[in-house]
Amino acid sequence: MKLPHLGFLLLHIFLGLAVLGAYAYCLPKVPNPWGALSSHRSVVYLYVVSIVLCTIGYLYWLFTTLYHTQTLEAYLWIGVVMFLIGAFGWPVGLYTHHAWLVVSSLWLTFLGAIVLFLGSILSCAVTGWISLLALGYLVFHTLVLDCVVWTWNYYLVGSPAS
Repeated sequence: MKLPHLGFLLLHIFLGLAVLGAYAYCLPKVPNPWGALSSHRSVVYLYVVSIVLCTIGYLYWLFTTLYHTQTLEAYLWIGVVMFLIGAFGWPVGLYTHHAWLVVSSLWLTFLGAIVLFLGSILSCAVTGWISLLALGYLVFHTLVLDCVVWTWNYYLVGSPAS
């Protein structure tokens, strides 16, 4: 593995562990992280399935990028940092009751996903339609399900204090 590729992998490991740690530490302490969605168990289950699909798709994209891309353009690094810092900020914002951090983290995660998706298309860094589909679904999930549906149901329909 080339040195930049190793750095890219280490960036994912470091920030990925930070994201998992934030989720493990913060979310169990948040009384109702689903907001108004918690009364609709089937919707919560669909969310969880979608999150698992996003994770699998992102990991597929990561490994195809690491093993089939000659150079790692700067936007890939920037997109990953945006995506994973946003993913880290969401549970921290919920835990600390900072709505601005929650909402801005969701949007930062989406923007990171869109940078990765569009950048991969423009530079031909995507190594097949499965990677492109995976990033496309990630963009859909972060925009529609997280930025719009979750935010609406948590802050506008459900009470953050509940």
